Amino acid sequence: MAPSRRGSDVLPLAEQAAYALAFRRLTGFEDLLARAEDLGHRLVSDVGDRLAAGGLGG
Repeated sequence: MAPSRRGSDVLPLAEQAAYALAFRRLTGFEDLLARAEDLGHRLVSDVGDRLAAGGLGG
């Protein structure tokens, strides 16, 4: 039997599930960071537009 087919190379299902959950959470966190980056860029752009239009004038 090939080494990759031995039962000892396979993680128990509970451990596989824990890894799967960790990777899903990591992916979700990455998505949140990407959204925050997008919102930050939009905010900077909007504030820059306001400033360019004289938005600091009282």
